[in-house]
Amino acid sequence: MHALRWPFLLGVSLLLASCATERTPGLHLTGDPLADGENAIEHGPVRDQVLWQYRTGLAALRRGQYDLAKRYLDEAIARISNIYGKDESASKARGYFAAEAKKTFIGEPYERAMAYFYRGILY
Repeated sequence: MHALRWPFLLGVSLLLASCATERTPGLHLTGDPLADGENAIEHGPVRDQVLWQYRTGLAALRRGQYDLAKRYLDEAIARISNIYGKDESASKARGYFAAEAKKTFIGEPYERAMAYFYRGILY
């Protein structure tokens, strides 16, 4: 009986010590991608806005709500362009090293390319 106790205690301790997902105050997810996306864009952290614009635009595209998809993808593309543009504050921000959690999400290169691809489909 004692031989089974240690693996069990080890398993329970690992489960209790596992990482917890950080919740954003005021951001309540309903399971509806459009409602959740709109809520996250409006009330979530600014650094995650492009992520939610990608997700919400794609959800609208899948539902056939093309005008809404255009709006969110255009907003995401405009924000990406500002970060890589000639804006003085953008170039200053690119020069700093920061913790990953503090960086503004713009996506990996393939994610940025897909925003343009999906927007092209809507044309």
